[in-house]
Order: sequence, then C-alpha cells, then structure tokens
Amino acid sequence: MQELQKNVLRYDPDKTIIAIPAGASLPKLLERALTLCSGYIPKYKKLPKSEIVFKVFRDVPDLIANKLAEKLCQTLHIQDLNL
Repeated sequence: MQELQKNVLRYDPDKTIIAIPAGASLPKLLERALTLCSGYIPKYKKLPKSEIVFKVFRDVPDLIANKLAEKLCQTLHIQDLNL
C-alpha cells in the first residue's frame, strides 16, 4: 500500500476502533498487538457507504493506532465508524 501511496487505515478515536481492509494483511506481530488491546479477535464488517470488507479491531488507544500507522508508513483516516 505504501508503494501505491494508498492510506487505508480508518480510525475512530471516540470509539477506539480501527478498521483495516481485509485484503490488506498486517504483519503477524502488529495484528497480535491490535488483538491484545481488547483481547477479542477482530470482526469482519462492511463500513457504511463502502463495499469493501474491513477487519475491525476494538479498544485500540490513540497511541497504538498512531504507532501502527507510523510502522506501516500510513496516515490514519479519522472518521466516525458507525458499526
């Protein structure tokens, strides 16, 4: 995604939810870190007004979401995720 210059991370700081397209697999350690934030496996959902299926992690603090974006050379899209 970095080479294509596409920012795909969606984050809702009020609900502490981060959504990543299901087709964009994360490195195992980063995915494990996101899972450990809540202790629950991610859910697969379609976001409103989108046909893309996202992997949704919950209880992800701002600090971890920003660190994830930094490690992946991405920019977080801050938006209200009504799930």
